[in-house]
Amino acid sequence: MFRCFQVSNFRYDHEIKTFKIIFEKLKNKYNNSNQNFNLIIQPNILGSTPDLIIISNKLIAVADIKSGAGTITGNENSRWYSNGLEINKERENPFQQIFRYKFDLLNFLKDKLHFYFPPDFIDSNINLGHIKGFVIFDNVIYYDHSQLQTPTRKWFKVTSALNFHEDIDSLPASMINLSDPDIETIIFKILKIDPSQYIDNYPLPEFVEPSEVKLRKVNIPIKINIPQLYSKHQKILSYYRYCLVLEDLKSSEIPESSIAINLTESPLALSSFSTVLTPDLKIFLDKQSFYSRAQNIQLLLAYPVFDLKDSKVPLFISTTNFSIKNSHVIFSISDKYEISKTFISRVMGISDPEQIEFIKSNVDKSATIDEKIDIIIQNFNPEKSSISIDTLKKALSSYRVLLFWGTWGTNFKVIRELEDIIKKGITTQELSCFISQSQIDNTPHPENLSLLIFSNLNKEQELALESAFTKRLTVVTGPPGTGKTQISFNIMANAVIHGKTVLFSTKNNKAVDDVCKKFEKLFPNNSITPLIRVGNKEVISRLPDKILKTINTINNNKTIDQNLINKVKIDINIIKEKINELESEISKFHQLQLYYNSIKNQIEFNKSLCEFEKLNKSKIIENLNFEKENILSSIPKPFIDFFYEMRKNYPTPESLISKHLSALTDKLLGKLNLLEKIILLINKKYIYNKYTKIFAKLSSAFDPPQIEFIKKMSKTLPDLFKYLLLAKSWEKDIAKVIDIDEKIKERESELENIKNEFEKLIADLERKLVKLKDDISKLAPKIKQYEEEIESLKSTLIEKSKDYLRLFYISSLTPNLVPSLQSFKTSIENSTIISKSAFKEVLKAFPIIATTNLSVANVVPLEPYLFDILIIDEASQSDIASALPLILRSKNIVIIGDPMQLKHISGLSNDEDATIAQSCDIPEFKLNYSNKSLYLLAEEISNKSANPVIFLTEHYRSYHKIIEFSNSHFYSHIGRELVVKTPPENIKFKKINGIIWIPTQGTEKNKINTSEAEKIEEILLKLKNYIDPDISIGITTPFRNQADFLQRYLYKLLRPGIDVVDTVHRFQGDEKDIMFLSLVVSPNSESSLLWFINESAKQLLNVAVTRARSSLFVIGDYNFAISPNKSNRFRYDYIRALAESSICGTPDDLL
Repeated sequence: MFRCFQVSNFRYDHEIKTFKIIFEKLKNKYNNSNQNFNLIIQPNILGSTPDLIIISNKLIAVADIKSGAGTITGNENSRWYSNGLEINKERENPFQQIFRYKFDLLNFLKDKLHFYFPPDFIDSNINLGHIKGFVIFDNVIYYDHSQLQTPTRKWFKVTSALNFHEDIDSLPASMINLSDPDIETIIFKILKIDPSQYIDNYPLPEFVEPSEVKLRKVNIPIKINIPQLYSKHQKILSYYRYCLVLEDLKSSEIPESSIAINLTESPLALSSFSTVLTPDLKIFLDKQSFYSRAQNIQLLLAYPVFDLKDSKVPLFISTTNFSIKNSHVIFSISDKYEISKTFISRVMGISDPEQIEFIKSNVDKSATIDEKIDIIIQNFNPEKSSISIDTLKKALSSYRVLLFWGTWGTNFKVIRELEDIIKKGITTQELSCFISQSQIDNTPHPENLSLLIFSNLNKEQELALESAFTKRLTVVTGPPGTGKTQISFNIMANAVIHGKTVLFSTKNNKAVDDVCKKFEKLFPNNSITPLIRVGNKEVISRLPDKILKTINTINNNKTIDQNLINKVKIDINIIKEKINELESEISKFHQLQLYYNSIKNQIEFNKSLCEFEKLNKSKIIENLNFEKENILSSIPKPFIDFFYEMRKNYPTPESLISKHLSALTDKLLGKLNLLEKIILLINKKYIYNKYTKIFAKLSSAFDPPQIEFIKKMSKTLPDLFKYLLLAKSWEKDIAKVIDIDEKIKERESELENIKNEFEKLIADLERKLVKLKDDISKLAPKIKQYEEEIESLKSTLIEKSKDYLRLFYISSLTPNLVPSLQSFKTSIENSTIISKSAFKEVLKAFPIIATTNLSVANVVPLEPYLFDILIIDEASQSDIASALPLILRSKNIVIIGDPMQLKHISGLSNDEDATIAQSCDIPEFKLNYSNKSLYLLAEEISNKSANPVIFLTEHYRSYHKIIEFSNSHFYSHIGRELVVKTPPENIKFKKINGIIWIPTQGTEKNKINTSEAEKIEEILLKLKNYIDPDISIGITTPFRNQADFLQRYLYKLLRPGIDVVDTVHRFQGDEKDIMFLSLVVSPNSESSLLWFINESAKQLLNVAVTRARSSLFVIGDYNFAISPNKSNRFRYDYIRALAESSICGTPDDLL
């Protein structure tokens, strides 16, 4: 029989997934067995909550579920690690946690068992010292149990979800022997489990993910052609390619936020034009400060524009720059007008991607506008086109242009590279794993590299750094502010000094720029650096100067004294050795602390177990004495003295006494034979005398006191014989008493042994504890000194590492690199790609390439394993498709991201995505492009490969109350606890910190709440009195309409380049000292808006909260937020949780 009772559900995703496996395997094993097997999920036991309590006929156990994979190391008194990642960082280790659960369960049961079970039964069947313990990991693990002491191995087991059902029987048998009724008593009466908590399946329906929305096949404006001979990999790559093609087509559709300008002549004849700077135009252009840092967003000019049924489609698009002079704006138009693919597809009716590219190529390379128009007209098909040639010509006579911010044509190079990979069959093992979403061979390939640090790194960051050089796939995650960027530039710097190459990429230009700035700071005084930044034309246009500077440095370079480099290296090694020594001493100290706590816990456990066993033995002795006294109380004292004290026997058989008593009774009733009747006539006392003599003979074994007692108590002659029979029964009772005495003696001996054994054990442990305490007290004063010394040494080490990096890099620039660099410079100037062999030479001078996913092909050839290490940062915002060419180019892959940040915004609908997957004959991959980020794919592959994701647990950015909210509500499912180490100097705004809710009752209309805008204005005016010039302000909202309204309403109060207003999506990757969050939603809002914030995009709220360093002002209806009215609320109410975590008050009260 198998039963499971759920007291409360697990908090963490890995626990839920792991228990689902455990549940199914145990249910299959025990459901039809004779054993009564019970699981209890997360009961509360004296304030602690073990993940599981297991109760069966032969077992009582506690278990805890952990996240980890690969080799697990750790024992009773040490820190535990999973492939180098610390488990339960800065907390008790998994063994100590299980020991505590076991201790709490013992204390809980020992106080209650005696109310339901007799002590004899407990003594024989419920040995609380035999409670078992299990640590269950969510992935495949290896744990060497010889790390544990022999006694521990008898009750403690480390296992995995897949093996727990087998390992549960692997520990030595315990003194637990429970019947089914006994188990019922423990579960329902002692643990007080409610029968209604029984579950037949896991997870319960309310925890099952919502059923998949049914997708429908839709018409898409491209023709998909998949050759029959294509392999599964080629089909998947084609799916990604066609997704990009369709997104590229749609990217030139003009958004609603565009702005129209009427010119006095055709823009095709102009290189620039000027117009008045209106308030609306200023707000529109102010977006540059934010968009310039986003994902390839640029200012575009569209002309002419055709209004189709559901969108505005331009014929030509050009990039545009602007400058503001006085009250006018001067727009500079690129001399290259390109035809939009959307026009070719939607207006000209061309659906074949190859034909679209053919037409576009011919139009774009034409020298004049007239030539471009002629080609367009030649390819017009009146039957397929949505407009006539006359309509086209008429549109060209209009001088109205539209300006918009967009990502026009950015997928083109990726599309071409995917096409090359498909047609040429180029692949690598790593690329294949990412295409098929299968496990990767992540066996470490250690190299004898001495890695240096170029900034302060914690243990997880150091582990990620090491993993980048030794594993094919490293996945790193952590909430905002946990130092993910530190990992990237430390990998880059170490790559340079070890002759490795690195390709750094992300979808976000700002993230690329940020890591470039951090890396280039390692090379002060405007010196040359081993990094080149690849991007759009403007970025690439700066490369020739950088290359020339490097060439000149090589030509003018004086040979660096190798002895100087060696001396710096020796200094570094000495510092590292000293740091290792000090860290070893600190580690020993922490080990002693863990050991001290472990011994302390053992003392408490053994005291409690001793108390329980003494109490149980005492109760048994007490019960035996009670039974003995009860027996003796019914026996006359003379017979107690005779049978018990003097230990004498009464040998006369009971049957003989009964025979004489029966005969006597018959005689007294007159049942006499003839002779007896004759004798009785002569001697009337004949019967009396005869049986008196018989009595005397039968009682001769007794002493006078017993005989005297019988005679005294007997009123008739038969009474004498009856008392003899009683004496015989008393003899039996005394025999029982003697047996009880033996039992008492045995139990008393056991009690004494328990006292002695536990006293000896506890005394030994207490002696160890005293010694440990003494050792710790001697070491404690030194530890602070060691930590300060390490901090100082690490600062010195960082500076020495920088010196070594600069010296090593300059010394590596040899004259033989100049021809390749000159060739590279020429290719950049001519917008061509140099050969693969020549580029490999370039990498010797520039081993670090930083780019966006979409720009890498502008400079870097498509070649397998061109780079030693690929780093893709902010991978949660990266699609899979654009990353595949990067993965092909790389040996080791480092994926850094945060699944609780907003994912990339796809230009495709789910129906369009699914239609492409269906057309490519891989329906199971539907929505991989639109809904699955590169990070989630990498995490999935890493888990399949038994390679745990490295979770960064130390936070350095925000005020603790801000990040604690996010950690509790958005990261708790990961099963890691953040350690907040934000430096005080990061909190620049001091007036009020944390999450502050300003109650604002307003009405939402068309996703705009004017009352919230007015409240933000009021607070901004008040803040002027408190903020320094360097304190930045950000204002964000989930809705585009509100963001646009706030920009117009507040633009006079905002400082250009410092303060920003935009949607949460646009704010991702940014941070400000003070943030405002305008929720917009109000009681009158449609439920879809509430659902969007609360459930559809909980990442949105997390991003909004974690942008703030010092303070987050939430502007919204507080009463509505905390309303218990469930008709318009949801399964998990994040808005309510935010309100309950905030300081609530008016601006006058708080500022």
